[in-house]
Amino acid sequence: IEDLEVLALGGMVSSAGFTLGAHYRDLNETNLTQAAVTAGADAGEQWSVGLGYQAGPWGVSVWYLDAERNAATSAITTEVTRMGFGAGYTVAPGWLLRADLEFLSHDNIGGVATTDNDGRGFLLTNMFIF
Repeated sequence: IEDLEVLALGGMVSSAGFTLGAHYRDLNETNLTQAAVTAGADAGEQWSVGLGYQAGPWGVSVWYLDAERNAATSAITTEVTRMGFGAGYTVAPGWLLRADLEFLSHDNIGGVATTDNDGRGFLLTNMFIF
């Protein structure tokens, strides 16, 4: 099994209530067997970007993520794409109400061209932070 070898970069910048963040991660050959690496497998890479806006107690955000992985047993790339939208309201210090809507597309699961999965999720959160 190959050793953990990850390259990750990320950053965030904020101005006038807006925050923009992005990240990239390459897993190289992490946790793959030598046979899988020789066959052309890649543990994958992922990148994402998000934008948020905060005005007083209200906040909104949108984000996008894309990840790819190549299995040793297939020349087909497995891909995951996620996109989300969120809104939040700070009721009081340490008390946050939040709603999030997310869309997911998982294509070629396990390197099989006909194995796809799409989904949607909606989450309501009542968060207390101590």
